[in-house]
Amino acid sequence: MTAIETTDSKTAKFIARRNRLIDAAATLINQHGLKGMTFANVAELVDMNQNSLAYYFKRKEMLAHAAYMETLGRIADKVAEAATRPDPRARLNHYLHLVFAAQRGMRTGEERPMTVLTGMSSLPEPYRAEATELYQSVLRGMRDWFGPATKPEDLAVNTARAHVVLEGVLWLPVWLRFYAIEDFDRVERRMFEVWERGVAPATSALVHMSFARATPPEPRQEVDIDAFLRAATRLINRDGYRGASVDRIAAELRVTKGSFYHHLEGKDDLVLA
Repeated sequence: MTAIETTDSKTAKFIARRNRLIDAAATLINQHGLKGMTFANVAELVDMNQNSLAYYFKRKEMLAHAAYMETLGRIADKVAEAATRPDPRARLNHYLHLVFAAQRGMRTGEERPMTVLTGMSSLPEPYRAEATELYQSVLRGMRDWFGPATKPEDLAVNTARAHVVLEGVLWLPVWLRFYAIEDFDRVERRMFEVWERGVAPATSALVHMSFARATPPEPRQEVDIDAFLRAATRLINRDGYRGASVDRIAAELRVTKGSFYHHLEGKDDLVLA
């Protein structure tokens, strides 16, 4: 064996073992969240001692970052491939086909797992910034599917469409587990029908979504607990736990803070619910 062949063999072995660790981290993050993924349980899952694991990733945060970046990179590849199709409808259709093919492969073990991205904002810096930048790049690539935006309102509409599609796909694994593989083709067709009529209709003119500022309605004081739950969910998804303050939740519902505390003892109770 030549020196070059030996080096290539070692490199391939290193990459394979590193990928095993990333896949184990993805599996554990998906099952237990970012906090539940530890060096100890990753090492146990791949039958490796923790000292050997540290050879590939010196800290848990580095491994988690690699898992998120791996998933985002695979999403970016699908977005780029879909962009080669001739129009928004075809791009959405092809992207969804790629997504379901990947889900089918993960279900059968033929494709590597992908990491659920909901905990990405909990990464420390600089890892969070790097992952966030890649996520934003994916979003911009998807936004470009819908054509040029010469005016700010067009850009806002295309950005909204991209958010709808990307968020829909990111949440797909949560509910797709209730379906058998044999149902995937039917679910894919139905999901595309929803997108086609909502964000990329078959007609030449894409659906119009107005972002004009309406006159604010009068404040309301009577809301039920479900309204608080919905408002908190929207804000947490958009701005994270810290961004979903009592003031912002109350403002979202156009109620006073007194109304909030009339229904709830505090923010943590609402987040837990």
